[in-house]
Amino acid sequence: MVFVGRKDGSRMEEHFENFELGKSYEISDVKVVSYDIDEATNMSSRCILFYNEKYGCHEESAPLYFVTKDEYRDMQVKKVIS
Repeated sequence: MVFVGRKDGSRMEEHFENFELGKSYEISDVKVVSYDIDEATNMSSRCILFYNEKYGCHEESAPLYFVTKDEYRDMQVKKVIS
């Protein structure tokens, strides 16, 4: 997964300032981090963890901030030919 910031251009949540734009992150695991977070925040308690990284993200947040390597490559190609 490649971090691209907030795809819709809106302000990023503060947590995501810990990630580097354009950097590729490899998923190491998906874990349940808190059993009661679902009820408190209406977010899934499933968290994506990355190899050699201190930070992860909630499963629902991943599509807002990350793309696959193929999608990232296609985005970069479009920038060059535009």
